[in-house]
Amino acid sequence: MNKKLLLILLFISSICNSQTLIVDRNGENVFSYYQGGTAKFSFTTGDPSGMLTYVKPLRRYYYYVDRDTTHKTVGIARGISASFSVKTTDKQFFLQNPAGVKPSYELSLGYQQSIDKFYNIDRISKLSNHLEAAIAWGVNVFAKIDDVNLYQISTLSESREYPKSIGLNTHWSRYKNRWWVFSISGKGEYTWNTDKLNKYQNNTPIYVDDKIIVLDDFRGLYGDFKRQWNFRYRVSSIFIPFSYIEDSDLQRLGITPYFVQNFYGKKSEFIYGVSINFFGERIKGKNYNFAEGFGLGFDWNSQFSKTHIFLSGTINFGKVKDSDYKNGINK
Repeated sequence: MNKKLLLILLFISSICNSQTLIVDRNGENVFSYYQGGTAKFSFTTGDPSGMLTYVKPLRRYYYYVDRDTTHKTVGIARGISASFSVKTTDKQFFLQNPAGVKPSYELSLGYQQSIDKFYNIDRISKLSNHLEAAIAWGVNVFAKIDDVNLYQISTLSESREYPKSIGLNTHWSRYKNRWWVFSISGKGEYTWNTDKLNKYQNNTPIYVDDKIIVLDDFRGLYGDFKRQWNFRYRVSSIFIPFSYIEDSDLQRLGITPYFVQNFYGKKSEFIYGVSINFFGERIKGKNYNFAEGFGLGFDWNSQFSKTHIFLSGTINFGKVKDSDYKNGINK
């Protein structure tokens, strides 16, 4: 691929992580909000990465109560999702030497049930199947290819490798009322041992004096390539503390604590975090969605030895119309 085109793609994708509204420091989802038939552009200041996603609705319907079609609760869409992503896991290298970046590419296909619009979430408790009506979920299969320079210990030689990975991820969110959302997700991936490899540089100093030595940019990864299974699960909750304050922009404010555990082969990693978000619409109980927003994230490892601070956000293009939902279900 032309290097200039690749850099443009990386720049665009670094602000495009559609359908993932809140992320952790690695750019992995903390809260996913899918919406059928609309486009999204998102960004994070974590690892330069991005995902372009579109959901093709196959079925749309809404729930209503009291046998009155004007007493709507939520509008739901079910459809097929497809996404393409570009990612590099080394933010420092990307900023210092963007021309040398070797990104990974990922293609994903899935099936989603999304809550596209909340007509009146306060009526959820009146539904006979309120548990179903307030749930969004999805499952995706994906394939990924990386591009790395690898210096293998066993052969003491450098080679350019294109390791491939396959996996599955799923998410589930429960909208109980206007001020609380509970969400979980899981991911399994058959991949390679990037977590066990170190970075290396050319042994050619650019500058040397009595106090310092200046080396060239990182060139690749050092170690022996091995296959392994990686797993990730995440638990999070969004709280909208001021949702009952009428006609106030404080209704846009959300606080999302989250917990993540990553398994890299036999090694595991814990992440504890919180994201403070400002949503594009007031979470006021009627006629809103979570389609866009911006956030400031903080997270830590299990030793709380370092605080990671990052920005994230999503801009939505398109709007779900009431006319899209022609079939109502009384519950």
